[in-house]
Amino acid sequence: MDFNKLANFDLIYSNFGIVFCEKNKINKLIENIKNQINSAGFFVGNFLGIEDKWNDENHKDMKFFTSKEVKEIFKDWKIWYISDKHYIMDSSKEKEKNWHVIEIYAQK
Repeated sequence: MDFNKLANFDLIYSNFGIVFCEKNKINKLIENIKNQINSAGFFVGNFLGIEDKWNDENHKDMKFFTSKEVKEIFKDWKIWYISDKHYIMDSSKEKEKNWHVIEIYAQK
């Protein structure tokens, strides 16, 4: 997607969107998203944590994060909420998947 052709936004919400970006493209995607948010605008979204079941050889093209890494992405922003969540829930492909999800609400 060519982010330069999009307008800027007051809010970008990514619920299990960024997590499926290829590992070698995710940093560029995150920077593009951050650049498209207006001053005082918000990012609300989540990232898969390093303890997620998919952090294995079958998913080596995916990027997994620590809370510290997510905080670093938004180091110049006001973080209103960040949470490390661990739970077991079905995914689209498997029953009772072990999830590790880092949720963040940050303001530019």
